[in-house]
Amino acid sequence: MRKSSSIHAMLPPFLGNAWIALGFSLFFLSCDLETPRALETNLLIEAEELVRIERTLVESTFLGVLPWETYSETSWPPLPGCPSIQMLGDTLALTFISPREEGPEGCERLLNRGGNLRIVRGEREGRPLTRIEYDNYLVRAVQVNGVREFILQENGIFEENSPAPIRLTYPSGSSARISIQAQHELAEDETGAPLLRSTVTRSGQNQTGRSLLMSSTRPTERLRSCWEQDRISMRVGETSARIGRAAGMEVRHTVTFGQELACTSFADVTLEDGRLVRINFTED
Repeated sequence: MRKSSSIHAMLPPFLGNAWIALGFSLFFLSCDLETPRALETNLLIEAEELVRIERTLVESTFLGVLPWETYSETSWPPLPGCPSIQMLGDTLALTFISPREEGPEGCERLLNRGGNLRIVRGEREGRPLTRIEYDNYLVRAVQVNGVREFILQENGIFEENSPAPIRLTYPSGSSARISIQAQHELAEDETGAPLLRSTVTRSGQNQTGRSLLMSSTRPTERLRSCWEQDRISMRVGETSARIGRAAGMEVRHTVTFGQELACTSFADVTLEDGRLVRINFTED
């Protein structure tokens, strides 16, 4: 007589059915246990990218709002990152080299930069216009390509937009595409220190191709002195982020910026599920 290899055949009918039911239960339980882990990973990756987008794009914003005379004065200090500078008419061409390479004497470089960036002066409808053109510009391992435009209005506010989405390429090879609409104001803090106050809306796609909308719910403030020290720092600010999901659904995260020490900032990200993640603005 041939022995059956089926466990179900070796058991009474009622026990065989019970084993089958138990097997299905364990299978679905294991699936349920994996779901939170996958969800957690996705949310944390999204939080990190939100901060990376913000940090990458604010790094060079001062270049779009400083008076053009700043660059033509012989006494102005080296720009952050100590680029080589070439002025051709209304275009200022900046070329950055790695911090591992020797820079100008007395120049301290904290951020890892590379590539090229151009600042172009012009006019639009009688108003001063400054363009920042990114040509494989690299900051903190993120490559930036695209154009940002800043128009100075009569009320002293700079209106910013991007004619086409700016592309941010990460070390992994994935990329985000971000369009910008913003208002910037040169102001002072309570001690009289110069700062840049910005209200920004960024829209586009994140590195996974999901729709992304980031809107300021509290303006960010950056001290000019921190920028001149080659530090990416935001002393205050809050951003609401909406990221698309399937079937028209979306998740919402909140990013709150602050600083513990002078020019040393952090971002607290409140995730859709209520958890709080702190990401420090470390230099590299």
